[in-house]
Amino acid sequence: MIDVKETGATIERRYSDFANLRLELIKSYPGYVIPPIPKKKVGKTMEPAFLTKRQELLQQFLNEVLEHPVLKNSQLVSQFLTLSDKEWEAKIKCISKLSGVKDVNDFRTTESCANIELTEENEKYCEKLQPLIETVKGKYKAIKDYNKSIMVEFDKLSELFTMTTMTYKGLANTFSSLGDNTLSVLYEYISDLNKRLGEMYKAFREVIMSELVSYYRFHKYDIEALVELIITQKNTGILMNSLEKKLWSKKESKFAQKNIATWDLNPNIKITPEVLVNDKTLAFQEMLHKETVEARKSRISYGYYTNKVIEEFTRITKKNWVIAKDHFTAIPPLFIEIEEELKRIWQQFLKKMENFVPGTSLGELKDTIPKIT
Repeated sequence: MIDVKETGATIERRYSDFANLRLELIKSYPGYVIPPIPKKKVGKTMEPAFLTKRQELLQQFLNEVLEHPVLKNSQLVSQFLTLSDKEWEAKIKCISKLSGVKDVNDFRTTESCANIELTEENEKYCEKLQPLIETVKGKYKAIKDYNKSIMVEFDKLSELFTMTTMTYKGLANTFSSLGDNTLSVLYEYISDLNKRLGEMYKAFREVIMSELVSYYRFHKYDIEALVELIITQKNTGILMNSLEKKLWSKKESKFAQKNIATWDLNPNIKITPEVLVNDKTLAFQEMLHKETVEARKSRISYGYYTNKVIEEFTRITKKNWVIAKDHFTAIPPLFIEIEEELKRIWQQFLKKMENFVPGTSLGELKDTIPKIT
């Protein structure tokens, strides 16, 4: 069961439906970073906790697709949200037989309009992106490792609470066997106190860890996807330069030979051969027509991918700023909640202690109520 924010509706889709949707989006929208989906299963088991987490990640995938400025308007996405199971299955069988996008004409069909302008400024921008992204990857790895060490400390604290609880429980049993019911009840209460504290810290740790896993998982994917996109852009540029260099050299050779029969001219040409053999600029425009078309396609593709790198980098950066803000905004309230809970537990403990130490002033003890700074 997946919720659709835009309509408020709830749809039922299998894991394979999501996998097929993502695969077809990848084929239909080259140059775009398609959000990830979780693994189908882990190991040989399908634990309830894993299924719940997988559903949450599939929900997140759909939310990101519906927030994407281009993907959200895809007819494929609309059909995923509205078709019945059988209709969607038939649709996937039909489109899976089609090949993916290959040239700029397909880009135009997919997007209605492809941005193919190629500027030196955009090229330089893309060149600077990869080392920047590599630096960011290193910084985030350091932050992730640091947070992981904090989680280890949480685990140690949880173990300490467990050991202390068992110790007080043992003391309660010992005094109970000796007939000292007062101390037995006291240690039983302290044992319960440690158990509650341990459960509270454990819940706090799990919430923090869940936040971190979600945050870093998608950040890591976005970075990796951007690197792949930059590599595609670079390879497209290398191919473009190679084709243009070879084509220019070939045209130089053909023009020098003056043998128009070998020039493979544009079939729609209206310029006479006499003019062409004496005008190098015109000759270069018209000769080797098929190879010129291929070189032009490579330039258009390079322009397309160059612009897509910048567009997707800008979009993902803005999105990650929002995610980071939400992530770090969510942390302080958790500390406030745990502090308030600690105060409540401590007050209950002090009140209980007064029953065991009648007539004793506990003012100094009350001043020791823990605070988290």
